[in-house]
Amino acid sequence: MKAPRKPVQRGVNKFFWWRRFPIHKFLGKNKPIYMKIKNGDYDYSPYFQQADWELEWMNADIKVATKHCTSAEGINENSRIVQEMSYKRRNKLLEDAMKNEHNRLESMKEDIIFTYGGDKKLYNEVIEKCNGDINQLVVDYKQAVKLYSPPITQQVKRKRGRPPKIR
Repeated sequence: MKAPRKPVQRGVNKFFWWRRFPIHKFLGKNKPIYMKIKNGDYDYSPYFQQADWELEWMNADIKVATKHCTSAEGINENSRIVQEMSYKRRNKLLEDAMKNEHNRLESMKEDIIFTYGGDKKLYNEVIEKCNGDINQLVVDYKQAVKLYSPPITQQVKRKRGRPPKIR
């Protein structure tokens, strides 16, 4: 996919200077899972694609930066500065993408298990067998939960308070 025009920096956030686009607004924890899927809370992180666009924008910026330079040293220096900044931004975007992707997958796992029951072991089995999108995963998980019987554990009855006297 061709990269869009590079957005103009509206107001630079000194904590997230490497991000050029607005972030996705996630729905709250109390919203149902189907609304979160429709909102795109579990979709692929957009930072991966933005990191790829950064390389395309870097090449265009190098052409602009070296356009009016006459000496070879000036061309090398300007292109090095642009490359250094672009690679820093790209690495930060990739780092954010990995964190974001991990958080999205974990929240999807927690939400599905909380909504439909089951446990992490069942979730992992279903996700390995699923060949569709998120909606198909939810349908497969619902069916697996109906057939699933959790292991029976013996519960220890706990008494509150002081133990009885032994005579």
